[in-house]
Amino acid sequence: VYKAIARVSTSSKLFIQWINAWKRDVELNPGPTLTDKPTKDELVELLSSSKFAAGTWEQFACYLLNVSHDVITGIRETEKVGDTVWNAVAQRCLDNNPDITWRKVIDALLDANEVTVARIVLDDHS
Repeated sequence: VYKAIARVSTSSKLFIQWINAWKRDVELNPGPTLTDKPTKDELVELLSSSKFAAGTWEQFACYLLNVSHDVITGIRETEKVGDTVWNAVAQRCLDNNPDITWRKVIDALLDANEVTVARIVLDDHS
């Protein structure tokens, strides 16, 4: 009887240690947050998504970059192809805003009245 209790007790202790180790790992790696800096690929994915209302990714980019629409038009004329335009806008955003965070991206989305897209980004990063 005592051997059976000792075996159960040892198994329980190992299980509890495993759970605690797993729990610590989850707490140390919380996932994406609003204070994380977006990568160029993430910004390109956002800009090229079909989640925007017609044509308003440009308005969002103006708010995000804090530039006039003429700057975005100039990038579009220089790049000519959709994917390279989004790459150029994303790179300019990262170059000109070294302290950019997902919170700032959401603010720019809200300024551009892209509430639905802002909500999606918020849900992904909180």
